Amino acid sequence: MLLATGGDPSWKPLVRRKRDELRSQVRHLTTTADQLDHALLCPSANVFDCEHFQGALRHALPVTDVAAPVT
Repeated sequence: MLLATGGDPSWKPLVRRKRDELRSQVRHLTTTADQLDHALLCPSANVFDCEHFQGALRHALPVTDVAAPVT
């Protein structure tokens, strides 16, 4: 992209967006890795009984009420 512009700064907005996307992905992957670490070290007999894990799961996979009427 940079080479195609001949050094013109028009490439910067696209690169900023891509950089921000990468940083967002890194944050998501770091959070996921942290949750996996917790699951591996969790003292609960069943990780699904762990309040910390349940909260993280609810945050990562929000569920909407499918029985709610559509307006």
